[in-house]
Amino acid sequence: MHRLGCIDVEDTYSEYIRIVFPRHANPAGFLYGGYMLHWIIDSSMVSIIRTIGREPVLGYIDNVYFINPVKIGSMLIYRSWLGHVGRSSLDIYTEIIGYNPAEKSFAIVASAKSIYVNIDNSGRPSPHGLCLEGSSEWGKRLIDYMSSWHERSLETIRKTKETRGEEKERVLRHQARTLRRVGTEDTMTSNIMYAGRLMLMLDEISSIVAHAYAESPVVTASVDQMVFTSPIRVGDVLEITASLTRTWRTSMEIEVEVRSHMDRKDLKTRSYFTFVKIGEDERPKELRPYTPLTPEEMEAWEEAEMRRKSRLEDLSRISKYKGLSIDYNKGVKHPYLI
Repeated sequence: MHRLGCIDVEDTYSEYIRIVFPRHANPAGFLYGGYMLHWIIDSSMVSIIRTIGREPVLGYIDNVYFINPVKIGSMLIYRSWLGHVGRSSLDIYTEIIGYNPAEKSFAIVASAKSIYVNIDNSGRPSPHGLCLEGSSEWGKRLIDYMSSWHERSLETIRKTKETRGEEKERVLRHQARTLRRVGTEDTMTSNIMYAGRLMLMLDEISSIVAHAYAESPVVTASVDQMVFTSPIRVGDVLEITASLTRTWRTSMEIEVEVRSHMDRKDLKTRSYFTFVKIGEDERPKELRPYTPLTPEEMEAWEEAEMRRKSRLEDLSRISKYKGLSIDYNKGVKHPYLI
């Protein structure tokens, strides 16, 4: 028995299935990270629209981890649950199961956490009136897990919004910049840009910077701390800048900023993509050394290491699933990683 207006976590569950075709592959021959990100947004939107009947907007996405590579011909099963609700916010947890038909095996290939916002016709946050409960043990664990993550995320969101427009743009050695105009093909049903389309663009430009530095194909390993500070609407001209901040042995972090081309102080979003260099044998390869030289590069270098340390707890929890097959049962609705 649920409280009036409450819904069980299990009832928010949704599945979204995609097939990986050759056009979805990156230069390394695996699924291009931008499509994975686009489809994560699709899955999240399905779960929320099924639950509240309206289209929300993405406010924050973090801890997107690519656990196992996805080959052409694989089937991807996106599984999403609503795990926490606020007055107008809706937090979604997503796990992606990959099926390799050649090996007839299932594996967890990625996971993500995101915060969406219910909006009114003017695009402002609006109460959704939803209450969330968990009747099963896994449902209660998911709510506790997402509630704890939500509280930690608020500090990152607060800092980003408070400093919006005040921070100086950094000029780093390994950097790329492009302009994009937002059209109706970049939206869903409103005039606000669909987050999945933007994620596809950001992965593309950040992977170009990573590929250029690695001088070899790269694959997306994670995406962190993407905060949307103001809406992106049809007709806006976006200036997207991707910059190398730090390297480790086989991986590197790329910072991506999206600003209004007409008002460069209008920071739309900032995020951090981690890429891994891949050799001809499809295994991680060591990167050439990178030493920060300027004060800006040193600052970016130190900040990147702090973000990496904050990911270690989650990464240690999911790393046991690397290269591991799972027993997938379509009738089971609980997540594997919680």
